Amino acid sequence: MNGSHDTDNKRKQMDAALDEVLIGNGGAASSNTDSEQFLPSATWQGPKAGYYFGTSAKGTGYYWDTHQEKREERATHKKKRKRITIDEGRNEIKSIPARITAEELLEQAEQANQKRVELSDRGIRAAHAQLRKWVEKNALERAEHFEHPEEYMESELTLHQQLESYAGFATQSSVLLTINNEEFQTLWLEVLAHPNIDIVTTACRVIAEWMDEDDEDSETSSARLEIGQRLVEGSTTSSILELMVSNLGRLQPNWEEDEEHQKGIEDILTLLENLLEFDVQQQLEERPLLKNSTLALWLVKKTTVLSWLVQQLPAQHGPSVQVLALLLQQADIYDEVADWTKLPPYSSILTEDEEEATSKEGRKKKADPNIDFMELLLQAMALFRKRQPTTTYELEFLENVVLCLASILTFSSDGKTQEQFLQAQGLELVLRCLREKVHAGGIGLGLLETNHRRTCEHFISNLQGLKQIFPIFMQRSFPKPALLSSDKTKQQKKKKAHWLQKLEQHTIAILYHLTQHITADSPDDCLQRLVCKFLENDCEKLDRLIQLLLKYEHKARRAEYNYYRFQESEDETEDPYNALAAKLEGGGTHFQYCAVICAFCAIHSKAAHTHVLETLQLHQSGISLIKIALEEMLQQAEKDHPQAQMWQNYLQQL
Repeated sequence: MNGSHDTDNKRKQMDAALDEVLIGNGGAASSNTDSEQFLPSATWQGPKAGYYFGTSAKGTGYYWDTHQEKREERATHKKKRKRITIDEGRNEIKSIPARITAEELLEQAEQANQKRVELSDRGIRAAHAQLRKWVEKNALERAEHFEHPEEYMESELTLHQQLESYAGFATQSSVLLTINNEEFQTLWLEVLAHPNIDIVTTACRVIAEWMDEDDEDSETSSARLEIGQRLVEGSTTSSILELMVSNLGRLQPNWEEDEEHQKGIEDILTLLENLLEFDVQQQLEERPLLKNSTLALWLVKKTTVLSWLVQQLPAQHGPSVQVLALLLQQADIYDEVADWTKLPPYSSILTEDEEEATSKEGRKKKADPNIDFMELLLQAMALFRKRQPTTTYELEFLENVVLCLASILTFSSDGKTQEQFLQAQGLELVLRCLREKVHAGGIGLGLLETNHRRTCEHFISNLQGLKQIFPIFMQRSFPKPALLSSDKTKQQKKKKAHWLQKLEQHTIAILYHLTQHITADSPDDCLQRLVCKFLENDCEKLDRLIQLLLKYEHKARRAEYNYYRFQESEDETEDPYNALAAKLEGGGTHFQYCAVICAFCAIHSKAAHTHVLETLQLHQSGISLIKIALEEMLQQAEKDHPQAQMWQNYLQQL
């Protein structure tokens, strides 16, 4: 009797579930009572046919969707779903359209009655246990039925669904910490090493969502910090982040043809970008991801992600160069890179077996597998030497490429990188872009601000670079900014004004660096040629220089005044270092640069000295203004600053 009763109950439950799949709640919509039109629920419990989840007059819960009622009735019997199969050749999950069958209706009915994931400590433990169960079951079935994918298809699909359920924990990432760290790492390392690349791409997306940067409170920030540490901390073999970087090699071969592969790569790059930015923020708050290293340094030491990112430059892959620019802005990585023209090739522990097999088959390898980073960067910039970027994607790509070049030229301590830049004809490329008056020339001006003496001498003697710089300095000729058609008129005006200001500041900085490294010993009369440029045409360039000197002196004083005024209004303690930083950022740096250039001209030419003095007096000022700037620079400079003695000589000779 009991067996018959249980059978009847199961049959009724199945009929009800089948009715729900076939006709949903739409058939009873017209007779819904108030209680049926609103189902209270404090949290999201998964989709309910005919309802939408939200907060309205009756509170938080599921509300009956009257707008889609008729549409759902018409579409119910025409609805087709996708059947998921496994492509034996590529061992991936694929979707093909098919007519709905009775077995699939039963499957939908069973899924409708499945228990939903609960966003709580208990829910994450249950999800973790289920994921562990299906990872192990799928691994066992794969081992037993290696040549028959249909035998492990069901467990693979279920494993995929279990991974999808983890996406919900991105909104409450703190519950992920309920799982023991060792268990957490062990499980996700197994998932990321799964033979099915579709499983891997889903896992990458889920992990990337955990570290997505949304508005957060201190508790959420602490949870993200610990999750980030779990991703970086390694087990006996590797860490989760290392394995994700290794998966770049698996995803790349088909990424241009397969959208899922491309999405997987973008998810990994998004995670890297979020982690790098988060680590910089945590460093400022003295709560770093790693105790004795930045994340950027850890990535360069532990992985070959730097090489992979560089290899994507020819393809103009924007997300890759964006992460590359973030990585190169961390100064501590430069001690780990001996030669930017000979980076080691990218390698992956997940593709090493395939590479070894290829080698054994007798296929020839390249004679020099090393990567010339400098050459690839300059080639990427050269794409825009004659034309403007036409899309936001192209504009961001170009600006990130130039930022990468500026970073390695700035942070590399020795002159080797500057020599490589010279040998690769980097100076010639920047000047070519300036002659063409394109956007690349404008942002490339920063690459000419160098402390490398031979670069300065080559710029004047061999390239006649002064002919390109002084027209910009005198506001007579400018490289044009890339103004996109999507920009509004007001935005374009603001961008142009900002563009002209940056060009002005770049030319001041370039001339400052030239005066610091061109001496009487420089070849081809570089010193005389530079001084004579300021004296030609009735000293018009000296007049422009003094105009800029007074302009930036005023801006610096105003910035300093505003800082102290703000501190007084906020009743905060005055910090002289912050006041100095505000002054320099507000115009003080370029005021000092202009003063040094004036002193350089006055020291090396009596005519220039007389003109500078008379012009300053006309503006009710004098040589004392230049001396004040030099004294400030000496106070701010370190004891072993290479130019300190030169500034001291300027003070004495003025």
